[in-house]
Amino acid sequence: MERADLLFGLNQAIIEERLQAAQEKAAKAAQSLGIALPSQKSDQHAQRHQDALAERVKQAALFGGGLEPMPEKPDMIATMQQIQRDLDLLFGIKQICFLLQEQDGTALHPVNPTTTKSNLLDGITLSTAPDRSLAASAFNQKKVLFSQDEENQALVAVVDHQLARFLKSDGILYLPLSSQQSTQGLIVVGMSQHQWQSLSSQHPLLTLFAREAAEMLQRQHNMLTSRQHMIDDEREAFHLEARKVVHEVNNPLGIINNYLHILGMKLGEDHQVQEELDIIKEEISRVGKIILRVRDIPDELEQQVNSVDINQLIQDLNKLFQSSLFTTHNIVTELDLDSNIPQLGTRRGHLKQILTNLIKNAVEAMPEGGKLSIASRDNAYLNGKAHIEIQITDDGPGIDREIMDQLFSPGKTTKDSSHSGLGLAIVKNLIDELSGSINCTSNTESGTRFQLFLPRVG
Repeated sequence: MERADLLFGLNQAIIEERLQAAQEKAAKAAQSLGIALPSQKSDQHAQRHQDALAERVKQAALFGGGLEPMPEKPDMIATMQQIQRDLDLLFGIKQICFLLQEQDGTALHPVNPTTTKSNLLDGITLSTAPDRSLAASAFNQKKVLFSQDEENQALVAVVDHQLARFLKSDGILYLPLSSQQSTQGLIVVGMSQHQWQSLSSQHPLLTLFAREAAEMLQRQHNMLTSRQHMIDDEREAFHLEARKVVHEVNNPLGIINNYLHILGMKLGEDHQVQEELDIIKEEISRVGKIILRVRDIPDELEQQVNSVDINQLIQDLNKLFQSSLFTTHNIVTELDLDSNIPQLGTRRGHLKQILTNLIKNAVEAMPEGGKLSIASRDNAYLNGKAHIEIQITDDGPGIDREIMDQLFSPGKTTKDSSHSGLGLAIVKNLIDELSGSINCTSNTESGTRFQLFLPRVG
């Protein structure tokens, strides 16, 4: 005590005063939580009150979780990860996944909220028909069911065991995600018999938690649906505006084409610029077909599936831009084309517009010049199916993350405000029409790379 007084000025009177103040604050905090602290406490009493305090904190966290502000951007996976963290915090539950209802309501599909990959979940689809599995029973009855309860064991199916193996547990607990609006699916918890018994007093809170989790997921689903409706409205508005200018565009295109024909006749068939004139005419024809598609007037030739030499198409575009776009922007190009790629049965006009848009975007991303690489590869496997891959890579500054999140949405652009931001949205629509897929990776060190995957069918 003498040393405390010497070093810190803490004598007996000051210590007793601080202790009394701390006890008064603790008493007020306990009173606000509805916990009465006795003046004389045994170790047993202290433990009981500590447990009561912990329980109230859990309940406060549980009810407060539903009151947190919604994220600015809808993200179902992030919401499921938050639910996973809260289950760990409140109940010590760590191993979970989700079974979410598909749109037709006849099946549930598993969703793993972590980044861990597992083949055990690949290809799993659970029917919601009654008595097909314990998961289906929990979903239809909207009831918490545990696989190791004796009355439930007759309903446990192979798929229930597979989910238990994925969660590395002998038993499995199903918590229905049931809100006032709908039943969205189940939280799947890997749990042993001992863990289930230790949570016996927590069953009402688990049910309440699952209901709050369902509300959170439903709000996220509503946000995603609303955003998709907005995107659809933007696309419709674009098409409506585009149809208004179609007639204005057709007339000058026809005039230009006529003058090109006259110019070609004056120069003669053997003139060296005839090849360039033919390229210009082909591009004017393609613009006309694009306009027809905007007006929802199908062009028979455009809709036909042709046999396309992809490498030749890339080489033609490279030659076209060498004397114009690449030269004026100081762009160096590199082609790495797989000679084993066969003729591909696809729509040449669609593919040409996709490549043109991506090449122009890459050039505009390098205003001070740079390197543009185009590569093709046969037998690129995606989801177990053979595709032809086309890569377009630039060494520009990359794309901002906020743009990457909605890269293929109308109105999102990597350029300045003078651009409409429709280029990549159109690319995505066209690649979808070709039954292909598109992927983008971008960072400040290596630039941006777009990957196109086209089904390998002749």
